[in-house]
Amino acid sequence: MEKKTLEEHKEYLRECVKLSLWVIADWKNKNPQEDIIWTMDARTALVNHTILNPATLYDFPTYEGSKWPELKKELRAIYEENNDPNNFEEKGFKLLEPYIYGRAEEDLEGINGPDPFCQYKDSWARYDLTSKDEYLEIHMANSIYPKSFLADEDYFFSRLKKVVLDAEAHGFKGLKTQSWLNELPSWKSKMPKEWNDSITNRRFDIEWHLGFWGQFLTSNQCFNKKLGDKFRETGVVPYPMSSAQCSIEGFNKHLGIA
Repeated sequence: MEKKTLEEHKEYLRECVKLSLWVIADWKNKNPQEDIIWTMDARTALVNHTILNPATLYDFPTYEGSKWPELKKELRAIYEENNDPNNFEEKGFKLLEPYIYGRAEEDLEGINGPDPFCQYKDSWARYDLTSKDEYLEIHMANSIYPKSFLADEDYFFSRLKKVVLDAEAHGFKGLKTQSWLNELPSWKSKMPKEWNDSITNRRFDIEWHLGFWGQFLTSNQCFNKKLGDKFRETGVVPYPMSSAQCSIEGFNKHLGIA
């Protein structure tokens, strides 16, 4: 699989913004007590996909200057005039489109750069061994982009084994995470039974981060149209974020670690 092109990244920005707008209106309709400005900021990373965000696509949503607050007020006015999600998506996108594509080239340089996942240190898992939690929390990324880390079993299991050994050496009782991946069959098939049996707290709400939104990102960093369409058709996030954990003993048995 090839790394994504500039046109593919522009498409990704466009489709993420459009889906975010649809979600904002759909969520607001179902939760009328929630302020739509708060919904924009807390349930989507809408601003991250514009030139008003000085950071990366996946950092905590932030902005510079007064333009983004002004645009949010205009978006609220569009919603108050007609709260149909499709209408809000269409008109909201016309408002935001001039602020989207200007970041595409710089984004792509980072994504296609020599080490876009340097913080993962040659692994799909990132974790903090200084944590005081009993279970070590892991965060996942597709660190062998444009290939899928779930499709390369040697890579996947060798890195998982390293995480388990690191966790055990530092006194953790096991591993844990919160992610939409806990509901994905290709992830679940690689995890211990104890992990899959522990899955709980399935959340069908939305937050701005990749724990929810990562499912709309393909292995080569393009927009997952299939899941985006499914979300629109059902009004329910295809893979809810959930919690899971497994003991060191469970992982050792699963991985054949003596």
